[in-house]
Amino acid sequence: MRSILFTLLTLFSTILFAQEGTFNGKDAAYWTGRLTKTESTENLQNRTRWYAGYALGEIGAPASSAVDALCERLLDIKEYEYTRAVCAWALGRIQDKKAIPALTEALKSKMDAVRISTAQSLGAFGADAESAAESLSALLDGKPLDGSEPESGDAPQSELIEPVKAAVAAALWKVAPTDSPNAQKGKDALLGMLKKNSTLNRIAALSELISLAQDDDKDLSDFYRTMAILLEKSGSDDIARDCGTILMLKKQYDAVHDLLANENDVARRRALRAICLYKEKGIADDYTIPVESVLPLAEAENDLTRVWAIRALGLAMDNTDAESAVVKAVEDENVYVKKAARKALKN
Repeated sequence: MRSILFTLLTLFSTILFAQEGTFNGKDAAYWTGRLTKTESTENLQNRTRWYAGYALGEIGAPASSAVDALCERLLDIKEYEYTRAVCAWALGRIQDKKAIPALTEALKSKMDAVRISTAQSLGAFGADAESAAESLSALLDGKPLDGSEPESGDAPQSELIEPVKAAVAAALWKVAPTDSPNAQKGKDALLGMLKKNSTLNRIAALSELISLAQDDDKDLSDFYRTMAILLEKSGSDDIARDCGTILMLKKQYDAVHDLLANENDVARRRALRAICLYKEKGIADDYTIPVESVLPLAEAENDLTRVWAIRALGLAMDNTDAESAVVKAVEDENVYVKKAARKALKN
């Protein structure tokens, strides 16, 4: 019996080892070959090379041998925009410092997808990519970079579109030394976008701020008040969701918990959703759901509010009151409340 168990464990270990450094069972050398493939039709080339770049990014650090090929594709101005973009993304995932000069050079692209992925990848290198700070700063100021590529569209782009601006601002904040003018410039640009009465600006800024919120070195305290207001009052649920996520990630629990007593049903539901999404991800095991504040909402008149309340209480089943409320909700008149309760009990 022992020999059989040993054989099975050995086989399992062999399978795991074989999968390390691969994507779909193929290693970096295979995908590098696909990335440099040129003998098929143009449309097929685009699909083949894009997918190869994606595969190498998924492999990550073990694909460091592909860095030169990825850099070459990234800097090829005749290449398909999204293939170049995925190559930039892959370089950010592989995290080989020799890619930083090519990524900095790629900031000269006028292709929005390339700019976004390039800036985000430089940001992923953090202080190691400090050499790119001046280029990022100039780009954020709207200044053309020396040797910039030809315009990709029919008309010149005199101003960065929102997602590009947010990506560049966040990257600048990440790569520039802490408390330097460039770091402050990046931070101020994101804060300005968040405060601007524009859904596109806010969504773009928040998408980058979610990443920054997971960096313990980044102080987002200047953003908290604006985020709390948007969580409560924004007309966009997407914006509210991201604000709630960031506040919870940065442990600004009171800003979210206070909304549980809000007179507005939408605000209460948004707080419940932020709590549930945070707790369900298991990011902070020491986080305790405020059961006493959630319990009244399990009896709310609005069906959707009750659903979210039961979902939240279902994540606090070690609390007797929470468990009792979930059990009671199994008999609720609303089918979705019942489902939430049954799921909580099953878990």
